[in-house]
Amino acid sequence: MFVKWRFTVAVLAVVSLVLIISPFISLFLLPAKFSNHAYRQLSDRVIVERQTKSFNSREEIILKLFEFTHSNLFLPKNSLPYDGKPLDFLIMGIGWCDYQAKVFNVLLSKKGIPSRYAMLMDNTRVSRHTISEVYFHNRWVVFDPIEYTFFKLPNGEYATLDDLSRNPQIIFKHPAFKNLEESEYQSRMAWYSTLFPIPMPPKRSNSFIEDISFFDRVLDLYYFFGGGNFANVYQDAYLKNKLPSFKEPDYKLFYAARNYSLYGRRNLAIDAHTKLINDFPGSKYRDDSLFFLSLLYADTDKNYRKSVSVLNKLLIEYSDSDWSDIATYMVEKYRYSKVK
Repeated sequence: MFVKWRFTVAVLAVVSLVLIISPFISLFLLPAKFSNHAYRQLSDRVIVERQTKSFNSREEIILKLFEFTHSNLFLPKNSLPYDGKPLDFLIMGIGWCDYQAKVFNVLLSKKGIPSRYAMLMDNTRVSRHTISEVYFHNRWVVFDPIEYTFFKLPNGEYATLDDLSRNPQIIFKHPAFKNLEESEYQSRMAWYSTLFPIPMPPKRSNSFIEDISFFDRVLDLYYFFGGGNFANVYQDAYLKNKLPSFKEPDYKLFYAARNYSLYGRRNLAIDAHTKLINDFPGSKYRDDSLFFLSLLYADTDKNYRKSVSVLNKLLIEYSDSDWSDIATYMVEKYRYSKVK
């Protein structure tokens, strides 16, 4: 009887130990491909839950994730396409139209909302633009993350690609275009005219559906019960394992800062960006850190005065930075924001 009792206790102890450490198995015992997948899955979950925790309706969730995608991916001048997964795009903060559509689609899949991307072809069968189609109210409606636009019909319904193709005036009369200078308006409308009416059927992806393995479900379970505390511990363990694979010490700081930022770990993100800026004056990532540090002050703290100060530093020290045009625009934008 005593032997059975000891065996039972031993089994329970082993099971408990496995349950405690199981989320970290992928980090230390399995190939990097698996650990990267697990971290991406958790990161997507953390981002979505942080952004939508106060929203209940499907429409509110869609609009919030749409805003997040547009606000966290930029297209600085001289940007070149690069390989990566949606989380990589968010870490770099750089995304072309197809990258932004994929990020938006992946985030929606975490909330069980079907979506897909559609590559819009011109009459030579060349893809000119990529948008997202979200299944909402039994319709595949259009969301354009990089342009931060969606379109509505007179009855209030969100427009589909077919709606826009049948009546391009829906696009041309969009409120977002009313305040454009005449030359910019004409340029924008000329570009849209090459896409609508749709000359060729779009090239569409399959609907994005969350692909969850058993291990992903375990991670979700731990996040459900442990919340942000578990996510932060897991991120720390992942970065401790991941950062040594990068040879450049300044890139390690940039990579860590961007990951901390996506998890809402403001102080750690600011510290990492600041250390890069101060300790690596010749770093090729220094202007990147200045740019993203300014966003932390503006978007997280609403401290627009400090954000503008950092942006001006970027513009003075890196007048030819790829970020200069966007930084100039943001200085003007924050000038009219409530200063803290």
